[in-house]
Amino acid sequence: MKVHEINSVPQDTIMSAVCENRFVLASWDCKLCLYSSDALELIKQVCSDSPVTRVILSSGTEEGDDSIRVITGDIEGKVCMYDGFLNKTKEIQSGVGGIQFLHQCGSTIVVGGWNKKIVFIESSGIRNTLDTDGKIHCSAIIGDILICGQHNSVVGYNISNCSVFFRRLFDMPVRSLAIHASGFFAGTTSGRIYYEDFANGDNSYVFNAHYDISGEVKTFYPVNALVIHKHLYSGGSDGKLLRWRLGSKKTCKVMHTQAVGVSSICTKTNRLFVTFSYTHDNGQIDKYSSKAFAIDI
Repeated sequence: MKVHEINSVPQDTIMSAVCENRFVLASWDCKLCLYSSDALELIKQVCSDSPVTRVILSSGTEEGDDSIRVITGDIEGKVCMYDGFLNKTKEIQSGVGGIQFLHQCGSTIVVGGWNKKIVFIESSGIRNTLDTDGKIHCSAIIGDILICGQHNSVVGYNISNCSVFFRRLFDMPVRSLAIHASGFFAGTTSGRIYYEDFANGDNSYVFNAHYDISGEVKTFYPVNALVIHKHLYSGGSDGKLLRWRLGSKKTCKVMHTQAVGVSSICTKTNRLFVTFSYTHDNGQIDKYSSKAFAIDI
């Protein structure tokens, strides 16, 4: 395992990051940064009109268009499309409020946020809107299956017919999600990770993930990020990136640590990309700066 620090990273809170043929991250100070995913060099940086909360890399949304686009969602509900060199090409007001998830499903962009709405956007504009039970805080998608963390519940949607097929209530707010074909992992603010099986609840389980023990005191930290990439990886507010091997015997490996919490994890083949950021809800960002790393696995 080799760890590479990515230079020229914004010092404000990193809100979202994604990696495919490029590594792109967005920070609270409205910076959108494009890096080469191999050499890890900054290619271009632009400033958005409002803080970007979610960013994805997308192929063309028209049939036969295989160009790469950067798509962002911001705190005002705007969805902006950029070409592969961060030149803005389109802007759409989604109406979902502060955007908390952004995915592409075929030719459709699916977006949700604080206004308790999920919106489906196509090249011609907004196609459909779903109302949700609560504000959306996190999500994960596989095929036509979308799951959303809405405070202390997870709701599953079949987006091919815009129907709800799953609901699960948790004891604590859900901060992060990761999905595969038969179920999903949910990271909560209590430092625990839950596994939920869509078809068989007997296969579900829970374990403590991000916590410290000092004497008789056990302190739990929110699970900020989850990703499945051969194994399950989790990132917490304790500043730890953990790898989990789950089965009859659960094992955990600390992959990397920093003084500030993990804000995002994304993957590309044999690399993990992880960002660490100080959050404004803990006060002024005058002591800790954001960092980003690529980890060979």
